[in-house]
Amino acid sequence: MACFGQDLEREQKDRDLKILVISDLNDAYGSVTYSTEVHRLVGRIKDINPDIILCGGDMVAGQKASLRRSQLDSMWSGFQASVLEPIQQMNIPFGFTMGNHDASPNYKNDREAASAFWTAYKDQAKLTFVDDTHFPYYFSYLKNNILFLSWDASASVIPDAVKSWMVTQLSSDYARKARGRIVLGHLPLYAMVEAKNKPGEVIEDADATLAFFKDHAVDMYISGHQHAYFPGSKQQVTLLHSGCLGGGPRPLIGHDAPAYKSYAIIDIPKKGGMSKASILGFVAPDDHKVPLYALPREITGFNGTVKRIDRSLNGEKLNLPKLPKNALPAKSIVQQLSDLDNEQREKAIAESFLRGNFPKFMRKLQRIDVTGLDEKGNRIDAYYYVMPDYLMLGTDVDFVRLPIRPSTAQYIADSLGFVLSNSKICDAVYQQAKVKLEPLPLTEDREQFNTFVAHNVRIEQQRQGRKGLIAGIKKDVVSTEKLRATKGKLALYGWHKLDAKPIQPVFTGHADYYVDYSHGIRFVYPYLFVGKQKIAFDDALMNPSLRVMLTDENASSYYNYPW
Repeated sequence: MACFGQDLEREQKDRDLKILVISDLNDAYGSVTYSTEVHRLVGRIKDINPDIILCGGDMVAGQKASLRRSQLDSMWSGFQASVLEPIQQMNIPFGFTMGNHDASPNYKNDREAASAFWTAYKDQAKLTFVDDTHFPYYFSYLKNNILFLSWDASASVIPDAVKSWMVTQLSSDYARKARGRIVLGHLPLYAMVEAKNKPGEVIEDADATLAFFKDHAVDMYISGHQHAYFPGSKQQVTLLHSGCLGGGPRPLIGHDAPAYKSYAIIDIPKKGGMSKASILGFVAPDDHKVPLYALPREITGFNGTVKRIDRSLNGEKLNLPKLPKNALPAKSIVQQLSDLDNEQREKAIAESFLRGNFPKFMRKLQRIDVTGLDEKGNRIDAYYYVMPDYLMLGTDVDFVRLPIRPSTAQYIADSLGFVLSNSKICDAVYQQAKVKLEPLPLTEDREQFNTFVAHNVRIEQQRQGRKGLIAGIKKDVVSTEKLRATKGKLALYGWHKLDAKPIQPVFTGHADYYVDYSHGIRFVYPYLFVGKQKIAFDDALMNPSLRVMLTDENASSYYNYPW
């Protein structure tokens, strides 16, 4: 293993770290030039001011048998002139991994040309190597005490020698002392786009590779190849699928949004490290942010499903939109909504909530404590967070609870990083609620907007200003496995009486467009906290000992309504 002394000591210090992630820069086979998006982003690097740049491969356009060595060398010269040299002049480290168009294992000339180029220009990468013995195919380096490992994933089969090297690197003192471990490889673990939804276009035996990452405390795997941006998570490992800047952006599987070129920025703060890291995607060339809610909740390809990442929780407060200075009170909101039809009202409620026009007290999430037993019978203490009340609009002194369709509720939840409640969570919320009220059923005009408002008035008269986690005032629109077997339905549960027995067992008889005064939307932050671990609900549901804390159903993933 190579040793680089003082440089490594300097890079072992914890500092904020900004990473610019680019990938798939190449155009047509043999091309020595680059797209407008590549040139524009290179020109903007100084403004972005990253601490390090990572490239997910396909820096040139090889992998064609008819390309002569002179043509391969010309492509790498084009890369050096258009990309590497400008970055080198800014003195920014450039980490990379070999793509199939750079150095496919089946193309001897390509690999020789790539090796010759990087041997000559190794210093321009400006990396602080931990091990460069096998450079440029697999190597490790440090930046601000984050350990990076670029491995040779230019083909679907990872060589045994690379795997053994990875074990050594991830067991090293540098790995143990690092505050994060990021692996960079070209092929992803799971298929993201239809054109690559087949064996050979992803790493062989993805589940075993993911287990390897998890066993060796890898925090993030960054890949390219699929030409589609998708920040995902599976089994508590972040899987960042980089979009392309070169030719051929592709749409995500099952997602009808147009394809676009993109890049990403990862911010890792000095304090908190990877647990507080954030990922932002940007559309090239106009630099518009890619909002999480614009991406599908999950992607399912031939070899598995990857969930979209969510926002991170800071203490008990989520990063929710602030209450606008010109926020409307409930009185004004009700007047506006009264003049709208059902479709218009649903849209208006969602827009108002996402603008932040709801009481400040709703932003302080309430902790729900749960317990269970591990496989040895030892007690497990855990908790998660819920909103203190049901969906409402207005201000702290004038608000109105409003029932909405599950599709609208799910859209809001997805936009803000929540899920809807389920029957197990409803029961736990009721048990731990500070304010428990007797249900107030109504029998006339149940689906009328005026009844929605009147029911809220009755609840407020009954509450008498008491504050805190509240329950017993609504039936919850819930997530349940029963909805997987039927389409176009919603599920209701709860409306607990003071004896803690729910009026409404889980019921899926209504169409998903049905809304009445008794329905409530309780947003739940979908992470289970166990000790120092923050575990996504979907990951917790895969663990029998944790699953029972969240559901009474045999669920392996959390059901979300379509919208």
